[in-house]
Amino acid sequence: MDSDQSTTTEQLAQLRKARTLCLQDDVYWPRIFEGILPILKSGVPELRRWGVEFIAESFSTPSLDDARKTHLALKALDTLVDLIHENEAESLKFAVQSSASIYPLIFRYICANPTKSEEWQKMGSIKQRILWLWDSGPSGVKLCCIKFVQRVIQVQTPGVTDPRLANKSEISLAAVPSNHPLLPISALEAEAQGLLDRLLGVFHDEPVDPLLITSTLNCLSVLIKARSSISNKILNAILGFNPLSVAIKTPTTKSKLMAKCLEKTVRILLLNLIRPNPTGPHFQKISQHLHRLSQAKAEIFDDTSRKRPAVAPPVAQATDAAKRQKFESNMIQPPASLPFIGAPTYANLFTLTRDAALTNFDAQILPIDLVVQITLATFYSVNQQTLDVAIQAVRDRYNSFLSRASTPQPPPTGHPSTQSPQSATQVSPEIAAKALTSPPGSPPRPVGQPAQIPEESRGKDVEDIEEDEDMEDEYQVGAYKLPPPPPPTAEQRIEAACANVDRMFGVLDGLDKAPLVQRKNKGGLMRVAASTWDRDGWITLIVRLATRGLGACDVEVKSEDGRIQSIPSPLAQYIRERLLAYVLADFRQNLDSAVTWLYEEWYNDSVMRVQPMGESRILQYPIWLAKVVDGILPFLEAKDRLVIRFLSEVPELSREILNKFKILCLDPDRSTLGIQILHYNAMLRPPVREICLDLFEDFYHNHKELSSISGKFLRKWRPLALEAPPAPQKEEPDSAMNGVHSEAVETKQVS
Repeated sequence: MDSDQSTTTEQLAQLRKARTLCLQDDVYWPRIFEGILPILKSGVPELRRWGVEFIAESFSTPSLDDARKTHLALKALDTLVDLIHENEAESLKFAVQSSASIYPLIFRYICANPTKSEEWQKMGSIKQRILWLWDSGPSGVKLCCIKFVQRVIQVQTPGVTDPRLANKSEISLAAVPSNHPLLPISALEAEAQGLLDRLLGVFHDEPVDPLLITSTLNCLSVLIKARSSISNKILNAILGFNPLSVAIKTPTTKSKLMAKCLEKTVRILLLNLIRPNPTGPHFQKISQHLHRLSQAKAEIFDDTSRKRPAVAPPVAQATDAAKRQKFESNMIQPPASLPFIGAPTYANLFTLTRDAALTNFDAQILPIDLVVQITLATFYSVNQQTLDVAIQAVRDRYNSFLSRASTPQPPPTGHPSTQSPQSATQVSPEIAAKALTSPPGSPPRPVGQPAQIPEESRGKDVEDIEEDEDMEDEYQVGAYKLPPPPPPTAEQRIEAACANVDRMFGVLDGLDKAPLVQRKNKGGLMRVAASTWDRDGWITLIVRLATRGLGACDVEVKSEDGRIQSIPSPLAQYIRERLLAYVLADFRQNLDSAVTWLYEEWYNDSVMRVQPMGESRILQYPIWLAKVVDGILPFLEAKDRLVIRFLSEVPELSREILNKFKILCLDPDRSTLGIQILHYNAMLRPPVREICLDLFEDFYHNHKELSSISGKFLRKWRPLALEAPPAPQKEEPDSAMNGVHSEAVETKQVS
C-alpha cells in the first residue's frame, strides 16, 4: 500500500515537471499532451484529477494557437467522452470546461470537413451529457455547464454578416455552408434559441439560486456584445428581473445579503453595456432601470431610518438626556476662541484640539490618496455650524497673532529688580553651563528665588541681545524678484514655431472644405488676400509665411565649386512639408489650395531669382510641383478631370512634369484621362505645345494601342511626323515611374 502511494507521488512529481516544461516552451505541449492522455484511463483518482485539469488548462492557454488546439481536441475527444461520465465533482468540472473550450474548434473543423461524421457524433454525445448535468449535476458542475451552454449559443447563432466587419477568428453559424450534410443551419439555430430560453429561465425559478443567476449574468454579457441578433431578447430578460425580490419575500439577513449581491451584479453588467456607447439605442432604457433599481434598494435597505421612534417614558427620557450630555461632552468640539499658544506656525494656528497625541501626529506619513479621501469625506459630512465655529476660532487666533506681532516688546533691562522671575531665568547658554558646573559645596538656592547672576555676565547678555537684533535687521529678507529666463536656443525656437504651425493646420481641419466652385463668397481679382478668416485666408497666411515671411531667413551655404547658395530655412521647409501632406490627404478637395501655394512659390522664385553678390538660389517651385504631381498620380482615376484644371492653372510646366503623365496614357484604365491632359495643354497652352506633340509622336511610333488617337492630333499640328520614320532614341538615364521609361528630360522650363 505504501509502495503504491509512493509511486503515485513520484508520478505526480514527474507530471508537474512536464507541465513546467510546457509553460516554459510551448513546443513541447502537443507531445506531452498526447503522452498524458493514456494516464487518464488509469484507476488512480489523483492521476485522473491532475490529467483532466491539465487538459482544461491546455485548451484555455493563450500559448497555443487555434490550429494546434484543434489538433489536440481531435486527439482528446475519446478521452473526454469517458471523463464526462465521471462521478467526482472536481473532475467533472474540468471535463465540462474542456468541452466548452473545444466545442467552437470542433464546430469549425466540421464546417471545413463535412465527411467527419464520427467526430461530430462524439461531440454531440458530450453535449447531451452536459445538458443532462445542467439539470441533475452538483452545484459547481452546473456553473461550468452554463459556460458550455453560452459557447453553444454563441457558435450556433449567426454573427456579423458583413465580411468587412467580421472577425476572421470568430466562429458562428455564418461560417456553415447552406448545403452542409452534418450541420443543418435551421436545426442548429433552433437549438440555440431553445438553449437561450432555458438559460433565461433561471430568472423565474423558485427558489432563487444566487450562484446560478450570477454565473448566468456573466455569460449573458458576452452574448449581448457578441451577438446582436439576440441582444434585445437577453436585455429585456435582464431588465425584467428584480434582484431585490428575494429580500422582499423573506426579509432575513441572508436574503438581504443575497439581494445586495445580485443587485450589484446586475448594476455592473448594465453599466458595462452602456459605458462604451453612451449614445446607443438602449442607453435611455438602461439608465431609467438603474435609477428605479437604486430607489427600490434605498426603500428596502434604508427603511429603518424612516421609522418614527417610540415615545419613551419620562424616566427614560431623563436617562437618555444624561447619556447624550455625557456623550457630547466627550466629543471634540472646536472652541469658539482659543488663545494663540506656542510659536507662530501653521500647525499652532490651525490646531483646534488640546489632545497631545493628535497634535504630535505627523500627517505627512499618510499617502496623498488617503488624505484626499479623508478630506472629501470630511467636507461631505461636516456640520455647517461646526465649520463656521472652527473658522471663526482660527480667524480670532490669527488676529491675536497679528496684534501681538504689531505691539513692540520692551527691551530687557540689566537690573534684576525690574525683571520678572520668568525673564530672570532666561539666561544665556554660557551662564547655564556655569550654573550646572557650580562647586558642590555651594548652598542650594531656595525654590522660587531667581538665580544670582554677576553684573559682568548680565551686561554680556544685554550686548548679545543687541547683536542678535542687529543681525536680524541686517539679514532682513527683501522683495524677491525672479531672474529673467535664459534665452531660448535655436532648436527651442524652431520647436515652438513648429508647434504654432501645427495649431494653424488644426484650425484648417475645422473649416469648410467645399470646392471653390461651390462656395458662396467668391472674391474677384482685386480682392485683398487673407481678408476673411476662412479656409482661403488661412491657406494664404500659411503659404506666405513659408514663401515670403520666412523667405528672408534663408541659410547661405557654400557649394562644392565654391559658389554661395541660399537654401530655405528649416522652418520654411517644415511648413512646405505640412502643406504637401495637407494637399495629398484629400487632393480632390484641396487642389485649389495647391494652386495657391504653387503660385506663391513661383512668384517668390521669380522675385528672388536675382541675388546680390552673385549668389545662387535653389528654386522651390519645380521641386514642390513635382512632389505634388508624384503624390496624386498613383491615385488618379479616369473620372478625375479636375487634374486638367489643376495643370491649366499652375503658372509653369516643364517637360519633366509632362513626362510624368505618360504613365496615364499607357495605362488602359486611365489612358483617356492622360490623352485629354496632353490634348488640353497642346490646344490652350502654346508654350508647352511642342512638348505634348513630342509625346504624341512617341505614342504614334512606339505604342500601337495609342497610334490612332495620336495620329489624329499629329495630323492637325505636326503632319510631317506621320510620314517620317521614327528617329533612333539614345540611351538615357532611368527616369521611369512604375516601370515605364519617360523621354529625355530637358532642364529648361517653358512658361
